[in-house]
Amino acid sequence: MKILIIGYGSAGRRHASILNKNHDVDIVTHQECDTFKVYKNFEDIQKLSDYDYFIIASVTNKHYRDIDYINEKVKNKVILAEKPLFSTYKNDLKLNNQIYLAYNLRFHPIIEQLRFEIKNDSIISINAYVGQYLPDWRKDRDYKKTYSAQKSEGGGVLLDLSHEIDLIQWLAGELDEVKSFQGKISNLEINSDDIVSFIGKTKSNTLITCSMDYISKTPIRRLIIHTVENTYELDLIYSTINGKKIITDSLESYKKMHNEILFERIKNICSYEEGLSVMKTIQKVQDNE
Repeated sequence: MKILIIGYGSAGRRHASILNKNHDVDIVTHQECDTFKVYKNFEDIQKLSDYDYFIIASVTNKHYRDIDYINEKVKNKVILAEKPLFSTYKNDLKLNNQIYLAYNLRFHPIIEQLRFEIKNDSIISINAYVGQYLPDWRKDRDYKKTYSAQKSEGGGVLLDLSHEIDLIQWLAGELDEVKSFQGKISNLEINSDDIVSFIGKTKSNTLITCSMDYISKTPIRRLIIHTVENTYELDLIYSTINGKKIITDSLESYKKMHNEILFERIKNICSYEEGLSVMKTIQKVQDNE
C-alpha cells in the first residue's frame, strides 16, 4: 500500500515509524528527512491518486485545508486525520473519501477492558481528568514554538486534549448540556488556554465532569466511571483499571487503529461524523464559558 503522511512532527513521525515496516511511505513536509521521500508541497506530487492512504498530521489549523485539498483531488481513498478534526467546527465538506480520526485511546487496552466489562451495564457518571506540563511534552523542542502554545495554530488544551471528549461521547453519547470555564492561569509563555473545566450531561442523561490542563507537573490521565452495578477507576498512563495493571506497549493503540483501516475491519475507529460531534461539543464548551 502507498501511504502519504502530511506533516512530520511527533505525530507524523510516529505514524511513519509504524507504517514504514510494511508499506511504501512518503512525506509532505518542509522539515529535513533522510528516511523517506519528501515533497515540500502537494503540488510537487505528480499523481496524488497513486496513494491509497493519507494521514493528516499537520498542525491543527491546517487540517481543514489539507483534507479539503485531498478530498478534491482523489476519490474512494482513505484519510486518517490527527485529532481534533479542525480548529473550529465546520460541516461543509463534500466527502469523496472515507475519513477517520486518530483518537487512538479508543484502542488502549484498559478502555477495551472497560467496554467489555460494562457491555451489559449502564453508565451513570464520568469524571475525566487529564493534565501534563506543556514544557515536558516535547523534550526536543521549545514549548513556546510549538502549535500548542499558539491559539492561531489550533493550540490550547481543549483542542489538544480532546481525546477525553471523544472517549466520553463514545462511551456515553453526545454531550447535550454544558457549563464551562476556559482560560490561562499559569505563567507559561503561551497565548492559548492552559486550563479547561466543564460539567455537562449527555443525551442519555449521563453526568459528566472534565478537567484538562497544561500545568500539571505530574502527568495525569484518569477516568472515574460509575455504572449502575460498579465503579471503575482507570489510569491511562499507568495502564490500570481498578488497580489491576494491563501490560501494553506504547504504540499498541496506534497499531490497532491502523490495522482496522489496513485490513478493512472498521469497528472502533472514530468516524468523520463522530469527529464532527467532538468539534460540536468543543464549540459548546467554548460558547458556555
